Amino acid sequence: MADLTIRSLHFDLLFLGCYGFDVNAGLTTAETWPSRDHRTLIRVARRVVVVATTPSGAVGLSSFARLSEVDVLITDDMLLADARNQVEEQAGQVVYATAWFPAT
Repeated sequence: MADLTIRSLHFDLLFLGCYGFDVNAGLTTAETWPSRDHRTLIRVARRVVVVATTPSGAVGLSSFARLSEVDVLITDDMLLADARNQVEEQAGQVVYATAWFPAT
């Protein structure tokens, strides 16, 4: 039911969060049920912005999109140089925000 409802909508700009992201797994969630809805939301959006506050390499249980499907990825500035290069090659634009939480 949710999938049918979402497919009838039109979004100019979609903001999504994710559990984590990885160049191979893409964007992930910790549960399986949000993945289906996230995939559908991405399909009906003209522009996709993802906010990922967890570090790259944190992979959740279920993938819902490739980084190449993201127009703008906002993440923290603690992303390692290797990961930065790989992510920047795949995502449309990457914005690095200053981390507001202490590194662990």
